Amino acid sequence: MLLLILLSYSNTINAVTRYVTPTGNGLMNGTSWANAFPGTSLQTAINASGPGDEVWVITGTYYTTNTTNRNIYFSMLNGVAIYGSFNGTETSLSQRNFNCGFTSVLSAEIGVAGNADNSYHVFNNSSLNNTAVLDGFTITGANANFDLLGNDNRSLGGGMLNNAANSGTCSPTIRNCLFTNNTALFGGGIFNHGQNSGNANPVITNCIFAFNTLPVVVVV
Repeated sequence: MLLLILLSYSNTINAVTRYVTPTGNGLMNGTSWANAFPGTSLQTAINASGPGDEVWVITGTYYTTNTTNRNIYFSMLNGVAIYGSFNGTETSLSQRNFNCGFTSVLSAEIGVAGNADNSYHVFNNSSLNNTAVLDGFTITGANANFDLLGNDNRSLGGGMLNNAANSGTCSPTIRNCLFTNNTALFGGGIFNHGQNSGNANPVITNCIFAFNTLPVVVVV
């Protein structure tokens, strides 16, 4: 028991916060607001994090990719909390406020204007438990329209696909988020995929789902 307590304490005191802004700052190594990662490295910041770490994301728009590859998306990570809607002066999470709404925007709007060539997903998650946290974001612009039969995951869950199919688990924690203007064959905002004994059961708190749509499907 003492060993477990000491390990928990060690993880807490060694936890790291990584900072991200749209264009990056200073050394761009994520160690502070003054040396923040650029927005194109948001997934890099997440992937570099370990249990107990946090990623802080300032107000602005962050795209799934700066290419035209529709298959690129963000993914959450167990033990890592991703927080958005900072103004860039905060030194503690309690200083963040949502007076202007959820102002860190995660967007699938790539390529030309309009959603025809947008990323299939903003988030595509798998193998997550509730220690994976997303908090304080607007998730928008996805177009999961790969086929009209739903036989491919790229037609499921535009804003977020939580994929636990085939006995998997995918149950992240989602707080203080707006899912808007996402499209999919099934689950424009979120699709929780638990087919074949999977468990996709995210904990969703204080979130808004608005103007997420399904395309018209005609089967003949």
